[in-house]
Amino acid sequence: MDKMIDCELVDISEGGAKVHVTNLVEVPDKFVLKFSLLGNPQRPCKVVWRGEDHIGVQFAAIAADASIESVVEV
Repeated sequence: MDKMIDCELVDISEGGAKVHVTNLVEVPDKFVLKFSLLGNPQRPCKVVWRGEDHIGVQFAAIAADASIESVVEV
C-alpha cells in the first residue's frame, strides 16, 4: 500500500505546483499527487525544490516500471 502524506496545495500551473507539507522528510523525490480521496484527478510529480515547509513539483510522466514511493493527497 502506498504511503499517504497530507498536504495543502498553495499554487498550481499547467507544469507544476507549490505544495505545503508538514514534514518534508517524508516526501520522496517522485510521487503521485492526488487531488481527492477517490484519487482522481492525480498527477505524477517530481520535486524540483524544497523550502522550509513547502516543495515545488513539476508534473511529469513516470514510466510504468518506475517505482512510486508515496502518494501525496491534497
